[in-house]
Amino acid sequence: MEMMTSWETKGYKKGKHEGKLEGKIEGKIEGEHEGKEEILALQLQTRFSTMPQELTDKLDKLTSKQLNELAVALLDFKSLDDLTAWLSRK
Repeated sequence: MEMMTSWETKGYKKGKHEGKLEGKIEGKIEGEHEGKEEILALQLQTRFSTMPQELTDKLDKLTSKQLNELAVALLDFKSLDDLTAWLSRK
């Protein structure tokens, strides 16, 4: 069994720390995205009483920026047709 040198141990620890930090950041971003999706789906379902699975599937594919844009746009939606039209442009 080979022993790591002090330099190799420091590099390993640094890499491990950077990996953990990167994982935390990715997890935070993913959590924020999922939270936006959940709130928008709830708002749309409350507004229109129903959300067809086809539209829900399209919401799942939106980026975080697009979800933000939808949050503003939905204030002007009168029907699910407005949502469908908005999604077709994205």
